[in-house]
Amino acid sequence: MKLGAAAGYRRLPNCRDKLFDKGFRVEGILGRGNNGLFAVLSASRGSEQVAVKTLDENNQEGTLTSALWREFEILRLLKHKNIVRALWFEGGTDSVAGSGIVMEFCPGVPLGRLMSWESNPHRVHMTMARRGDVLEEILSALVYLEEIGVDHRDLHAKNVLVANEERLIVKLLDFGSAKQIGSPIDEVNLHVDFNVSILPIGAHEPCDIFAAGLLATGLVAGRELAVWNVFHPRKAGPGESIHDNPVAKDGLSSMQMILPKPGKPSHSLTATAQRYLSSLLEADPGRRCSARVAFDTLPEASAWLAQCESGGKLSL
Repeated sequence: MKLGAAAGYRRLPNCRDKLFDKGFRVEGILGRGNNGLFAVLSASRGSEQVAVKTLDENNQEGTLTSALWREFEILRLLKHKNIVRALWFEGGTDSVAGSGIVMEFCPGVPLGRLMSWESNPHRVHMTMARRGDVLEEILSALVYLEEIGVDHRDLHAKNVLVANEERLIVKLLDFGSAKQIGSPIDEVNLHVDFNVSILPIGAHEPCDIFAAGLLATGLVAGRELAVWNVFHPRKAGPGESIHDNPVAKDGLSSMQMILPKPGKPSHSLTATAQRYLSSLLEADPGRRCSARVAFDTLPEASAWLAQCESGGKLSL
């Protein structure tokens, strides 16, 4: 006789069990996040297909359940075509081991897989016009978030899903770090580890529009970029030392923005594109443009690239 049975032990149902009771069949894992503490599953019930963000049962803690519920509370407030839609929350009670956010199933792949300019026989080629369309969809979602007072705070190429087919579909995912603007930092929020690769120079918290600037620059460069791929230590002029300059202690004036060259051979960024990208990537938050301005001033497809004989990095 098993010890558990002798002691009257009964395993609590988990999120997968509850989905099974509703007639869903779990088909596989779409991805993992937050250091492997969460898994995103695909599940179907007849012709209905959903995605489920659930806790890894081996790493379950009370704070993680609270964090998942907090993400669901934000997601259920959001109604925009470029933001994943939450359907319902599964679990979260003493009678269920593990919880999950049941969401709409979004087709596509993470944006990072589509950034390269190299041709891929398995996907529609990403022209500059299509790259601009992807950016426009991202900015449309950010304008909406800006207007209702929500910060995503984890906007990078892995959290943007793109179906690059005849009909373009772009979705922002993973609102686990999101917060309503002006809300106090609570105990749950303390577990959030910000992605340092998208933090603006000198900042302690992410900025969605700065992160969008990194995505925009990456779409043109043909690869996912981090802040250190765009900002580099400024070289001191003759007879001066950047480190001796008291103004440079804020970390801003000691850095220089250098936009990578386009990934499309024999092309360079136009002056219009340089000005636009620099407005999103402005190191000084007081001078950085808003999501609305970024959306309204998005350059036309023909205004991004110009043919050139030879290129190099474009310094601003």
